[in-house]
Amino acid sequence: MYNFINYHNNSKLTEKEIQKMKEYYQKARIQENYYMNLQPQKNFYNEVALGNTKNINKNIVEVMENRTSFRGTNYSPLSRMELSTILFHAMSKKNSIKKSYPSAGGVYSVYLYVIVNNVLNVPKGIYLYDSRKHSLKQFKDISHFNITTLSNSILYPDNVSAILFTSSLYIKSFIKYGERSYRFILLESGHIIQNIELLTTAVNGGGHCIGGFYDESIEKLLDLNKYEILTHGYLLYGRII
Repeated sequence: MYNFINYHNNSKLTEKEIQKMKEYYQKARIQENYYMNLQPQKNFYNEVALGNTKNINKNIVEVMENRTSFRGTNYSPLSRMELSTILFHAMSKKNSIKKSYPSAGGVYSVYLYVIVNNVLNVPKGIYLYDSRKHSLKQFKDISHFNITTLSNSILYPDNVSAILFTSSLYIKSFIKYGERSYRFILLESGHIIQNIELLTTAVNGGGHCIGGFYDESIEKLLDLNKYEILTHGYLLYGRII
């Protein structure tokens, strides 16, 4: 409890903290362009263009009311177009500037990893979603991945369509907001996961958020670098039958 309260107090906004942030930011501005242009570094060897999306003619209130954490057994694999629809509307730019979710200071430090396990017409593998190109960039296969390694305390079915993880290149936010940036990073990641949940519902899919996973195992699996921290997970079962 003490560590939690200690962190919370350290990230509170005060006049003293604002001044400290301004001073730090002035020093960091020399390297701002470098940090703002940082991207997760991987050895990509395959790229899957996700292509067209489905038309969704559903009322947002209806979708929100129908949202639920799905843990059933009656589902089929997602199609490529359904996955495309979820990712595009959850994260891609609405225009040349803005995205479909807010980010403190317009930094957009959160990225989405997709472990494709059972999606029609998309090869199995571990991908980084490129929201600018609306594509999946593969950097690993999953021949040695076992879904049970996510956690020994929770049993996950091995035929789910995909497992999604968000991560943040926290340094992009930290140089502007100091310790308070951790709050903003979690908010941004939460907005994305909520978008994914609602869009999964909108395409008649099922899934749920996951928090019971071994952080270090996932960090190693996703090859996260020293500037990157794991934030949230989402288990995408498939289309509900």
